[in-house]
Amino acid sequence: MTLHLHSAKPPTFEDLPTLTFSNPNDLLYLDFKRVYHTNSFKKTDTLIIRSLRNPTLKKTVDSLKESVFEHIPHFHYIGFDGRYAGHYGISAKSHEIFFRALQGLQVNGSSVCIERRSLQKVLCLLQQCRYITIEEAQRISSTAQTSTTFDQIKGDAITTKNPKMALSIAYYYQSKPGNFHDVEALEWLLRARKYSKNQPLHELLDLDEFLLNITRFSSTILSSTITELDEPIARSSSTKEFYFDLHTFTGDAIKRAEQILEKTQSIERAVFAPPWTKVKIIQPEVVDFIATVMKTNSSITDLDLSETQIGDKGIISIIEAMEKNPNLKVKTLLLFACCISDSGANKIIEFLKKREELSWVHIDKNPNISPSLQDEIRAIVQKRNP
Repeated sequence: MTLHLHSAKPPTFEDLPTLTFSNPNDLLYLDFKRVYHTNSFKKTDTLIIRSLRNPTLKKTVDSLKESVFEHIPHFHYIGFDGRYAGHYGISAKSHEIFFRALQGLQVNGSSVCIERRSLQKVLCLLQQCRYITIEEAQRISSTAQTSTTFDQIKGDAITTKNPKMALSIAYYYQSKPGNFHDVEALEWLLRARKYSKNQPLHELLDLDEFLLNITRFSSTILSSTITELDEPIARSSSTKEFYFDLHTFTGDAIKRAEQILEKTQSIERAVFAPPWTKVKIIQPEVVDFIATVMKTNSSITDLDLSETQIGDKGIISIIEAMEKNPNLKVKTLLLFACCISDSGANKIIEFLKKREELSWVHIDKNPNISPSLQDEIRAIVQKRNP
């Protein structure tokens, strides 16, 4: 069932569902397989128990095998299959002994849990094949210790379009350290808005408070038509890095990014990631965007254009724009694998000599720059970083 938020008051943490999940490596997985034998025209139904590559769980599965083996001699080792450390199978006809032994393991102080979705799937298939009744399935399900994974929680939130669950996931990512989690937090925030039938973000949460833990903003957010994050990101003092995914950074996203960077004084690092194509050539409109921003920006200290194949024309255009900026703060310029040749290198050297505050320029993997010019750039950089 889909839940919809209608309160104009932003929800508190107490209003949101608690996310409870386990590491996938700490769970047991069940499965049900039916194999048809073409020679004998018979079928074999097998219950399978698996553990991921976790030594402790492997011992738990071995203990289960031993306890069942006392009653059923057909509990057989199936082997390795990539992600699983090994798994065992038993005839589905012996399901009662199997679940009794599994319950015994959990009751006797074992902290092991069964992955919830795999148990539900197996119980459903056992019912369909008439091995158990609905009542038996409910009894097994109610007594088993189960858990789920974070990926499945996210999948359920997407399937049910539950805005509160999406908001809980956004807060979870927001509380985790690391730039990757910041991007995920914002993407789940937009999902929460969408699932709430486009209720304004300020009605779902205190947006400024949420952004206090966000240090990285990605241009992928700008590919959404929702513009409510633009202004809060621009005024947030916590956002230090702007990551530009050039695969999706086009059209309206460029205009919105330019507006954000005109207003913010907190962004210190701008990273331009090459598009996921074989030919990683930065588009002219993006070069124009960078040049426009760097002509006036007074907060960016690190500019990373690595692997964008920006070329001589691109880097010259950007440097000429930076030369016109009296408030320029750039200290690091990363130009790894940018298809720069001597003309671009000469412009870099000229700029280095004018800007004493530019302390680091990285030009490796630009084979068209002559060794003498590479050495000159490195000599200047080394002198500024003794």
